[in-house]
Order: sequence, then C-alpha cells, then structure tokens
Amino acid sequence: VVVYTIVLEKGYQKFDSVVGSVALKVKGTGSACLNNAASDWTNPNCTVYDAIDLVYPSVELDALFITTSISQTPDQRQSICDGNDDVQACTNDTDCVENAFDPDSQGIYTGTCGSNGRCE
Repeated sequence: VVVYTIVLEKGYQKFDSVVGSVALKVKGTGSACLNNAASDWTNPNCTVYDAIDLVYPSVELDALFITTSISQTPDQRQSICDGNDDVQACTNDTDCVENAFDPDSQGIYTGTCGSNGRCE
C-alpha cells in the first residue's frame, strides 16, 4: 500500500484545498469625545457606540470591517425610549439610576421607569 500510494501514484505530490470557516463576534462599547474631553458617559461632548455601530455591515463575506471613522448626520436625533428586555426591571423611578451606563442597554439611563416596566 505504501509503495503503491507514494511511489507509483506519486501521492506525495497531490494536494487538496482547505475547507473551513471562522466566525467572529464583536462585543462591547466604545466612546469618542470632541476636543479631547474626558471620557465620561455624562459628558455632552462624548458619544457612546455599541457593537452595532462599530461593525458595519454586520455580515461581510471573507472579511471583517471595524469602523474607524463615523460620519454624523445632523438631522438624526437621539431620543428617550423604554428599555429593552435586557435592561433592569422597575416599578417606579427610584428603581432606576440616572446617568448610569450598562452595556446591555440602548444608551445611558435617564433615571425614569418606562411604560413597559424597564428603565429608560
């Protein structure tokens, strides 16, 4: 078998293509501050970015694209919304901490309990 495979069939010269896949997930948050301001979540000169903002498009064939520059859209506005299911449950405003940041949230807490029973 060895003589046939290696010597007669020249098996040492054959090759095969590699088949495989890699999945990469980016987690976490980042911030950018204007005019070298201190990186503080409550600073109005700072903007908080999450994984959705940092990786665009979310799926790209044979590549990973990490955002290194962001263009601001002046007509786009941030607003206050009820927290999602990953956010702390609440029954009144005292259950929510104002200006706190949680990576599972959609931004910085306002200190108000939303209409869905989650901190805004």
